[in-house]
Amino acid sequence: MATRKEQSDATRAAILEAGRKLLAERDVKHISISDIMKQCGLSNGLFYHYFASKDAFITALISDVWSEKAQSLYDTSLPPLERLRKYCTLSLPDMSPESFQLHRNTMAFKLTDEYIRERESRYADDYMFKHVMLYFESCISDGVFSADVPAEFVARLLVYVNHGVSFHVALYKRQPDVTQIISWFNQFFDSLEETKLKPYLL
Repeated sequence: MATRKEQSDATRAAILEAGRKLLAERDVKHISISDIMKQCGLSNGLFYHYFASKDAFITALISDVWSEKAQSLYDTSLPPLERLRKYCTLSLPDMSPESFQLHRNTMAFKLTDEYIRERESRYADDYMFKHVMLYFESCISDGVFSADVPAEFVARLLVYVNHGVSFHVALYKRQPDVTQIISWFNQFFDSLEETKLKPYLL
């Protein structure tokens, strides 16, 4: 039998998954809390046990998505640089047809006053920046990189590139050229490896 915490975690996950499906289908302005809870077959009141508002719900959804992607940074079956490349590739916006609307919705939310205030008050906690910095700390501790690797520079650069690609994709209603974007990113990462990462490998 599942523990109370396991049941609570499962309920939270079900609500997030229901919201993710709706955000992939229509504009966020046309999705209510009632819609989300109806999608997962739960009462509206239960929503507020996990999330203070719809904005808090979307923030949690974005955070969970980034946490899932971060698991690739600790995939020990891959060499350290390949782990970072894989994570950065996964962090590019999902440009599949079924995820295009979801991406546009989350990017639109990132322009709201609430999300901007949160980022301004704790920029160092930006999801991608935080995960990349933790990756470098782990690699330095394990003797993969020397301590003078420009970790913060690389982390901020990767955040800026990711945000640039994300906003570019979100601005257009038509599907982007996925092959072209991935090809460009791999060229960029090749250059980053040669100039800012490989020289600091031990």
